[in-house]
Amino acid sequence: MKRTNKWLPALLVLVLALAVGLAGCGGNQNAQPSDQGQNNTGDQGQTAKPADVQELHLMLSDEPPALDAQITTDQLSILLLGAVQEGLVRVNQDGIQPGIAEKWDVSQDGLKYTFHLNKNAKWSNGDPVTAQDFSDAWERAANAENASQYASMITDYIKGAKEYYDYTNYLVLKKQYETDKATYEKNNKQDDGTVPTPDVVAFGKPVKDPQPVTWDQVGVKVVDPNTLEVELTQAVPYWLELTSFPTYLPINKKFYEANKDKYATEPQYLLYNGPFVLQEWLHDQKVTLTKNPTYWDANTVKLEKITFDIVKDSNTELNLYEAGDVDRTGLTREQVPQYKDDPNFKTFPEMAHFYFEFNTKVKPFDNAKVRKAISLAIDRKAYVDTILNNGSEPAYGLVPNGFLAYSGATKTFRELSEAKYGGPLFKDDPAQAKQLLAEGLQESGIDPKSFKFELLGDDTDTARKGNEFLKAMWEQNLGIKVDLVQVPFKERLKRSREGNFQVVMSGWGPDYNDPNTWLFLFETNSPYNDGKYSNKTYDELVAKARAAKTVDERVDYFIQAEKVLIQDDMGIAPVYYRNLASLQRPYVKGLFEKTFGAQFEYKWAYIEGKNQ
Repeated sequence: MKRTNKWLPALLVLVLALAVGLAGCGGNQNAQPSDQGQNNTGDQGQTAKPADVQELHLMLSDEPPALDAQITTDQLSILLLGAVQEGLVRVNQDGIQPGIAEKWDVSQDGLKYTFHLNKNAKWSNGDPVTAQDFSDAWERAANAENASQYASMITDYIKGAKEYYDYTNYLVLKKQYETDKATYEKNNKQDDGTVPTPDVVAFGKPVKDPQPVTWDQVGVKVVDPNTLEVELTQAVPYWLELTSFPTYLPINKKFYEANKDKYATEPQYLLYNGPFVLQEWLHDQKVTLTKNPTYWDANTVKLEKITFDIVKDSNTELNLYEAGDVDRTGLTREQVPQYKDDPNFKTFPEMAHFYFEFNTKVKPFDNAKVRKAISLAIDRKAYVDTILNNGSEPAYGLVPNGFLAYSGATKTFRELSEAKYGGPLFKDDPAQAKQLLAEGLQESGIDPKSFKFELLGDDTDTARKGNEFLKAMWEQNLGIKVDLVQVPFKERLKRSREGNFQVVMSGWGPDYNDPNTWLFLFETNSPYNDGKYSNKTYDELVAKARAAKTVDERVDYFIQAEKVLIQDDMGIAPVYYRNLASLQRPYVKGLFEKTFGAQFEYKWAYIEGKNQ
């Protein structure tokens, strides 16, 4: 989450709210002017209640870092993109629904999809949404020149896309090798000090004369403006649902080329083909969406306006809810006891996982004993009970509790892992942590008396409390000093990508219903592997899982890979699986909260009964 983020460690949930005003919603009989309502009551002498205003007021816990669909990876941006743009399909409580594709055919072997696009689908500038728009977007994501961290969303599934990525990556590396060799060597230097040539980096082996691979050779065919054919490398049960994810959203290439330098930075530099448009973006303050009049299914959309205030302080969020200015708010640990019996209180198992990433390129975090010491020294249950208190659970594996072993499975990934290994992959153990730290620092040549480290985290109030709690546990259980570096979400992502950290609290939400959405994160060359963890056995097991012929074989390889990452290496340290506690006004209807991709689906949301 989604680099749910879908992606925030701060635990500040999006907040929904209603604002007051008048609106007439096309086709909505509830949205009549009040005088008409009076005439319809047939109840002389009484004043009819005004119609519900179809306006929703939400909150974001931080500034959305990037609204470029093929580039973005964070939960906040994915949330907004899900409202203003639309891919081939959408997902609601009833499952996969037509999006820009009004229908699709799937070959018997599951390898070929033919999408038939809705001829009424338009961009907000009036241009039709075509099959070419999808092909252009997917090419952009898969072209290494654009450095999309989600390129694997395309290259892992579509026939020929990986070969296209590898060749374009070779061209990027070759150019850097020839024009900026110092940076090339810095980026590609191996642990043994050698620097492989661009062909070895790109293709994994020496290739004397790499042959060009063009997008025409990839399994994406524009049959006509309204028909798109896609060939997959293997039948994947969740791929159709995956096409609702931002990386698969279409792009209007003509508009993009005309606004390339400013694309998606302001409302006027983005086009919309979804239920809403971005009307206003006051950076670090507010985002406003309004109903898209050119949306092909505009008659279904009841909401006229959604407003997101950017609020980092949880007490301010709650005050806004209590004042009636918002209709949904996340609750912090301190707030839950007061509201847990409120009829509007609810919890949601988000499936997001928060964990420590260690910069394995910096001593002593290249030492597994040091990583294990930092992990085992904390009391996870105390952390979730004290800081969160919203049903979040201590984490002792990469894949969250409740996550199925595969789509359609009857058992969860964790159940199968614990059956195979006799229990959780590790336990909190401060005594063992102290011993491991001493051994690890000695092996790293570091004096234990001088050892300290920095924890990089977010700067929301809940995140700050959590960071202080962790710092206290490390200082108490390991006798070491910890410095906190607390920055805005966008800055934390930037420093993580640049490797500018020692230990960072990271979070991830699943993009689709398969363990691969977790395991691919920490492959050696994964763009999300900010700590640069690398283990050949892990990489091989994940690769074997993807190539497995049966789902049982596939999940068993994934389970083995997770053990290598967590139990053997502590390449990352699981901390907690997030649940969300919130309050939501009862007149907010049809708001679908999702585990995968964008956290909320707004298309079918509406207001009913607020004025009663």
